[in-house]
Amino acid sequence: MKKILFIIIGLSSLLFAETVEEYISKSKVAAQSGNLKQATEIMETAIVEHPQSADAYAQYGLYLSQLAGQASFLKAGMLSDKSFKQHDKALEIEQGHMYATLYRGILGVNVPKFMGKLKQAIKDLEFVQKRYGKNSQIFLTSSYYLGLGYLKNKEQEKARLNFKFIVMYGKDSSYYKDAKAQYEKLTAKSTPEKSDNSYREAMKCLENNQLNDALKYFRISAKQDSSNLELYLIYARTLGNIAGQDYDETIAEDITYRASLAHEVFEVLSHCVELAPGDDEIRFLRGSVAINLPFFVNSLDTGIEDLTYLSEQGKTNETKAKASFLLKKGIELKQTFELAEAGYNADSDEEKQKLLSKFITTKSPINQTKPEGDYLKIEMTLGYRDQIAPQTAVWIEDAAGNYIKTIYISGFAANVKDKQMHLPRWAESSEFRNIAAVTGASIDCGKHLFYWDFTDFSGNQIKDNKFTIHTEICHWPHVQYVERNLEIDLEKDKEFRTTSSNFLIPELVANWISHKKN
Repeated sequence: MKKILFIIIGLSSLLFAETVEEYISKSKVAAQSGNLKQATEIMETAIVEHPQSADAYAQYGLYLSQLAGQASFLKAGMLSDKSFKQHDKALEIEQGHMYATLYRGILGVNVPKFMGKLKQAIKDLEFVQKRYGKNSQIFLTSSYYLGLGYLKNKEQEKARLNFKFIVMYGKDSSYYKDAKAQYEKLTAKSTPEKSDNSYREAMKCLENNQLNDALKYFRISAKQDSSNLELYLIYARTLGNIAGQDYDETIAEDITYRASLAHEVFEVLSHCVELAPGDDEIRFLRGSVAINLPFFVNSLDTGIEDLTYLSEQGKTNETKAKASFLLKKGIELKQTFELAEAGYNADSDEEKQKLLSKFITTKSPINQTKPEGDYLKIEMTLGYRDQIAPQTAVWIEDAAGNYIKTIYISGFAANVKDKQMHLPRWAESSEFRNIAAVTGASIDCGKHLFYWDFTDFSGNQIKDNKFTIHTEICHWPHVQYVERNLEIDLEKDKEFRTTSSNFLIPELVANWISHKKN
């Protein structure tokens, strides 16, 4: 009788379970009514019940990407990353799946270039255009986003041809208006400045240390004379000098400007290597720069290849020695990235804890002066290490949650101000009040020491004995984020500590240095 009952229950669950098509249909109704969250939740259930459905993962990924378009910068990064994973899973189940490939391509074009998804996005959209181009709507959609992708990748002629197709054959499509504007902009003829004049102007600007103006002229000159190696080397050096400047308030005007410079310097140096493939000095220059560029340029492997070649086949012993020295750094960076990837993909806190000991700690750049009189000593341990140092904030709030003072803030986050979404809690609480003195270089894996003299951001003495130390951290490229707090009550104790299984900030310790607070 029990066996019969189990069979009946099993059959009834199969009979009443919704198909993937039914889930997708329900989700589309929710999405069209403006409830993206509900649509996402419906497809979340669908992939649990149908874990081998590429259609379900592709639709789920689509809604995640649409949610990303409505979210803050940090949340958008997390949602986009999750969306990519759903499309990857769909393509793992069904290679060449039309919608998963199309949606992944569109998302890759739309996310910031520094996420390193553009080249794969272009491949995806080219594949869709060739494989599924008989479907007119799919061809128009892939043409539009390919145009945007090519434009972003500085392939203007390819972009122009894709926009031209929409202008000619897609007048009734939603892409027509923007495609027409892009096409006209790319087709418009302008009289370029002569290369020699631009070069002279660029050199004059360099003499006057007007780096940004020089860069504008070098770009014009390089387009007119792409075979001039000397021009390209000076062009690359100018880019490097601009990129090497500290963050300032101009970063808030264009938060992607530094990312664009990093891509550009790698492209210019690669062109130099193409012009002089047998020149060890130029290859060494590209290799040494490539291993130090941000992760989103995807230049690390090229740098390692250059330095490996020179360490083995360099024309002089000095070149071999220098290349071998930097090659070790490149390999260490590669290992750091692989370890960060392992940490990001770890399924449990226990697995992440095991990885902690493998992360190489760094020397703290923080060297704050101990205050005179009473103060709070704050020691924060960062456990996880990504390919680049994270953005981090440490600040104080009173027991009611009112902002008192920032103790430390990373340079990038401090300078992008209201456009900064890496550290949303700190941005909301501090409103960027009096942070110049505590803005510093980014901190990384290891222990970091800070001091608070019991004053607020205006320098007034705080009389309260209860407050909270807030810390917030955001890692790229793996979009790891956490906020960790430590409540302080000086009436009860002098030493305070919080530990966590979360390995971004595994420990936060505070000590009151005084017998009595004034």
